[in-house]
Amino acid sequence: MFQQAIFKTFSQNEELVAKRFVKYQEYKNKIEFLKTVKEEKYQDGFLKDIFENSLGYTLDSSNPKSFNLEREKKNETDGKKADGVIILNSEVVGVIELKDQKTKNLDQIESQAFNYHNSHTNSKYIIISNFDELRFYIDKKTAYEKFNLFSLTYDEFKKLHLILSFESIKEQIPLKLKEKSSNYEAEISKQLYKDFSAFRIHLFENIFLKKENRVPLDIISFNQFENIFLKKENRVPLDIISFNQ
Repeated sequence: MFQQAIFKTFSQNEELVAKRFVKYQEYKNKIEFLKTVKEEKYQDGFLKDIFENSLGYTLDSSNPKSFNLEREKKNETDGKKADGVIILNSEVVGVIELKDQKTKNLDQIESQAFNYHNSHTNSKYIIISNFDELRFYIDKKTAYEKFNLFSLTYDEFKKLHLILSFESIKEQIPLKLKEKSSNYEAEISKQLYKDFSAFRIHLFENIFLKKENRVPLDIISFNQFENIFLKKENRVPLDIISFNQ
């Protein structure tokens, strides 16, 4: 969902991230327990261990008068409840749906989570997890960031923290990451087309205009042409590039 190069353009409080990473180690120490525990038994624990202790949220059970993470809040449209919701300015901005380790494929609970999301007017973010895999979506199912909570390195935790910490959600960092990623992709496409245009002119001059070394285009294999032009790090299938552009 996000271009990796974009993460380097955002800074965080390194001391705070390091402090929370230490708290996250307490979660990792429970891995064997988490592999067998039933979802309803640990949902509160998960929200406390990951969202409150590691990502800076405050549960309603921890501080009923001032919280930004609420358990089992009813949808606006019916009586159903997400396992957790993120609240900013008294509005639900994110929903959390949890399962235990018996649910190996989180695709199975996407629809349920997005139904909760669509039932809250101001919801932007969807988080689903089976205590190990965690997925983060913005509005749509088509793209998400994935994390494996049982094995996060410091750099992976730092990325999770940038996307999902309370401070980041409050500052709308995920939306800014998405916007910057879209702009970055547009610039890559623009530069790729510019390079292709220059290459096309060069190819024409060298193949068609130099009669003494003229090579019929039809003997140049499609794959040879593709390999000449395309840089492996930005490889684009040749069939989507119009020769008339």
